[in-house]
Amino acid sequence: MGALTADKPKCMAPLTGGETIISRQIRQLCAAGITRIVITTGAFADILRGYVNSLGAPAEIIFVHNPLFADTNYIYSMHLAAEEVRGDMLLIHGDLVFEDRVLALVMSGGSSMAVSSTAPLPEKDFKAEIHDGHISAVGVDRFSSAYAAQPLYKLCDSERRMWFSQIARFCSDGDPQKRKCYAENALNEITDKCIIRPADFDSMLCAEADTPDDLHAICESLRKEGVNE
Repeated sequence: MGALTADKPKCMAPLTGGETIISRQIRQLCAAGITRIVITTGAFADILRGYVNSLGAPAEIIFVHNPLFADTNYIYSMHLAAEEVRGDMLLIHGDLVFEDRVLALVMSGGSSMAVSSTAPLPEKDFKAEIHDGHISAVGVDRFSSAYAAQPLYKLCDSERRMWFSQIARFCSDGDPQKRKCYAENALNEITDKCIIRPADFDSMLCAEADTPDDLHAICESLRKEGVNE
């Protein structure tokens, strides 16, 4: 993200209407009735903590720092945060921008992941392979029977426990490479038991800001469609 992340984390990148990615996410979660939010931190942790606290959100905010952020992936951040998570949960990447309607869709049923049946399959981003009405694999490689997918999940307590237990096995077995992979690598080993269904957001806005071009396109979508403004 170049200069946008030279002195702050990507989730603080600006959107429209004076919001940032993280302030928008927190506003949406609070509006949806979420009262407890766990945020994992890496680079610029103190800056993010100060910024989020300044928002005065009507929710309990817990910060969990990953001191090995430079040498691990978010699977390890999730592992560190496991003790702070209980019951049903939402899992959202910090650079994801989505409509309120997408959040409502994901929250409306049991365990689910946001996917689009109409978006083209991305070359490098997540795709979800779907069989028998549930997600059988998630990854960046191309799969058959796949939809474009975004890292926005609702996990009921049973699925959360299974996934976090598998994450713990990955992060505790002594292989440093298992702390550098996607958390979905752990999920893919238990999808026969951890049932997560696709929540098809179709053409609604749900996109990660991986590059300045991505961020520009997201902001244009927000302006043109008046999404949640």
